[in-house]
Amino acid sequence: MSMYLLADGVTFRESLGNGGGTLTVRYPYRIIRLSRAGAKAIQLLCGPGDTKFTWDEKLAAFAAGLEDQGILTRSFPTLSDDRLPWVSIIIPTYNRPQMLDKCIESLIALDYPREKYEIIVVDDASPVPVDLGRYSRSVRLIRLARNGGPGAARNEAVRQAKGEIIAFLDDDCLAEKNWLRSLAPCFQYTDVAAAGGRVESAGLIRPLEKYEQVQSPLLMGNTLRKVRKGSSVSYLPTCNLLVRKRSVLAAGAFDPLMRVGEDVDLCWQILEKGEHIYYVPEGLVFHHHRSTLSPFLKRRYNYGQSEAKLQVRYPTEKRRLVFFPGNHAVFGITALISLTAGAGAGLAACVALVLANLVWQSLSKLHGIKAGECKPKFRQVFLATARSQGAAFYIYGQHYSHYYSGILTFLALFVSPGLALLLFGLHALPGIVDYKLKKPAMRVARFCFYHFLENAFYQAGVISGCLSEHNWRPMAMDFIRADANLLQRLAAKNQINN
Repeated sequence: MSMYLLADGVTFRESLGNGGGTLTVRYPYRIIRLSRAGAKAIQLLCGPGDTKFTWDEKLAAFAAGLEDQGILTRSFPTLSDDRLPWVSIIIPTYNRPQMLDKCIESLIALDYPREKYEIIVVDDASPVPVDLGRYSRSVRLIRLARNGGPGAARNEAVRQAKGEIIAFLDDDCLAEKNWLRSLAPCFQYTDVAAAGGRVESAGLIRPLEKYEQVQSPLLMGNTLRKVRKGSSVSYLPTCNLLVRKRSVLAAGAFDPLMRVGEDVDLCWQILEKGEHIYYVPEGLVFHHHRSTLSPFLKRRYNYGQSEAKLQVRYPTEKRRLVFFPGNHAVFGITALISLTAGAGAGLAACVALVLANLVWQSLSKLHGIKAGECKPKFRQVFLATARSQGAAFYIYGQHYSHYYSGILTFLALFVSPGLALLLFGLHALPGIVDYKLKKPAMRVARFCFYHFLENAFYQAGVISGCLSEHNWRPMAMDFIRADANLLQRLAAKNQINN
């Protein structure tokens, strides 16, 4: 089997004339012209597994570049039982005996050779000591003298683990029976240090469970991805994470002082050492989300607080926001009109300005295409530009509601109620879009209510973390101007060489 596969929506066509080829990407639409060396590299990377070729630095860099762009995906062929790695499954627990029992039951029922995995439960000084009962012969128990948090509990188990691969799972999770078998093939490549899979809700009865089913930060999507800092999948949670034992130890294991965000820290330590992490959605676990409001909001608050701590450790990791051409003028004029004429006039002005900007940008792109090139129609360019603009507004709303909406909307109330109302609308925009796209099994008003509270408490946690760490970097971001010239996507101008 091949080492790489073309991603969904990507097709390769070999040119008959010069020996080169083209890659066509459906979304965002682009045609990438390949040199003869580039076309040969694609055929080698995506060809039959028995194809003989030299894996050198140039080919590796070429493959990594296309993988980072989402054009190639890594292939992880199924392993026979005799080639499966030995795995130590580690579960830290604190005072949740019923959930722990169900978790252990799911692990005993795994479709994985029983002689190739062990289960280690770490009792983090529960008030009532963990009693494994009927599982005592199948599960190894470590009891800590004092409560040190999940990171410290996992570290102790890693030191005693026998497996070459460490599988982290939380006691409020249930492993699907193919969980290990789906993730273990990732480790047949020596450059892969870790892999994790999809996390879905274990219950869909209470409203918050239905909300978390589509909105949980543990959701990473249904597409195989390479984990990269700054991308949509920048880390993997420890409720579903497999790591080489040597990689855990080389990264310094978990920081016991971090009770939230310790999984982000571990993943980033691994990535900084040049090793790779993959998200494989087939490796499924079911998670019992917090189904009552107080624990749910406390968890979001803690997530926000952890940002400041991570920023101290990784000062170069700054949030980046791609700014669509012309949006500075759109927002400035909209704010001015809202300030003087009210929210209704500001909204109308915003719609008109956005449409005018879309037409202008589309015409500019068409005008920039040289004669003789593959020239798309105005409608194609306009729709592609509109999708980019819509995604930009959604991302603006996400950043605003996560970090700034509370303070800015409150201050705007003293300046102009119209401006405050428009800012509140920007805060609500991501929730409305999420409801429309994700179609949760609940009414829109309840969904938006939870969405509002989630962002408010996360934002409060970020501010609290900044105050306690004396570090305001999480509130800052780099604005990157989007390339107004989308010829690479629309007119086959890219040249990729080996």
